[in-house]
Amino acid sequence: MQHVFGGHHAGNSPHDITSGTRVIGHRLWLYVLWGFLFLVVLLSSCSRKSGKEASGVERPLASATMRNDTALQNRTVEQLLLDYERQSGRKRLSTANHLLGRFHQEKLTDSLILVTETMNPESVNLLVWYWSGELFFAVQKYDECQRYAKKALPLAYKENDRILLSDCEHLVGLSYFRQSDYAQALEHVKKALELDREMDDKGRVSSSLNTLAGISLVAKDLKHAEKYVKEALAFSTGMHDSVRIAIQYGMASEIYYAMGKYHLALDYSQRAYTLDYELNNMVHQEFGVMGLYVQSLFTVNAFFPPFRLRVFFSSYSLQN
Repeated sequence: MQHVFGGHHAGNSPHDITSGTRVIGHRLWLYVLWGFLFLVVLLSSCSRKSGKEASGVERPLASATMRNDTALQNRTVEQLLLDYERQSGRKRLSTANHLLGRFHQEKLTDSLILVTETMNPESVNLLVWYWSGELFFAVQKYDECQRYAKKALPLAYKENDRILLSDCEHLVGLSYFRQSDYAQALEHVKKALELDREMDDKGRVSSSLNTLAGISLVAKDLKHAEKYVKEALAFSTGMHDSVRIAIQYGMASEIYYAMGKYHLALDYSQRAYTLDYELNNMVHQEFGVMGLYVQSLFTVNAFFPPFRLRVFFSSYSLQN
């Protein structure tokens, strides 16, 4: 998944991250915070998901169906991972393939991944642990997500598969973000961005920059948040990638609102709103709601009223 803040699909539905937020200036940081975070996760996934399928780790993408093993079907992913850790040989491979089948059923992978006896055992571990991290992120078990993503990370460096390595760094970063460790989150996503730049993958670079903008916004580093989203938009507009542009307009609107630059916040929300209708894409109808709401506020008053802009996002996923 690139996580755009990615879907991947990690995060197919929005999750409220505002519990425990503080009152600032007698105003609440409400749902808009989880709204923009979900945008970043969405964008990451739209670019990274397909990339992982194409990475250099050997992946026999077979059309054969997996063996129907009732005993395995009745076990949870956590139980299967424990089984995998203590097994060896063909039993371990069988459990690995069953786990990979589960991940495909959850729509985390575009196609069924199967491992074989000819594969390096560390490559098998990498696939099992990375995709386990993705699954746990999707179901909001962030401690488990981080545990398995960090187990996969050194193996990804050994494989030197830059796409998968970038995805792994990104996933570790997002797990830290969900734990409110913004310094670690930034560190890992910056590593992902560096790898994306080395690959000269403009779409992934744009998504990673947008992720950094979102993390910086929550960390209240608004100067860097603005810098990152501007660069992200430069890449996405250069590629004429309307989906990324719409998402990043929404991010820019949030950043400028936090900076007190309300007219810029309105301008970017209107851009997202207009682009949504041009795309005629139901995925982004939420931007239309945001644009209309912001416009209504400005119709009544030249400035936002003394309460936080409330933006609600319905459950949806970004399909490539």
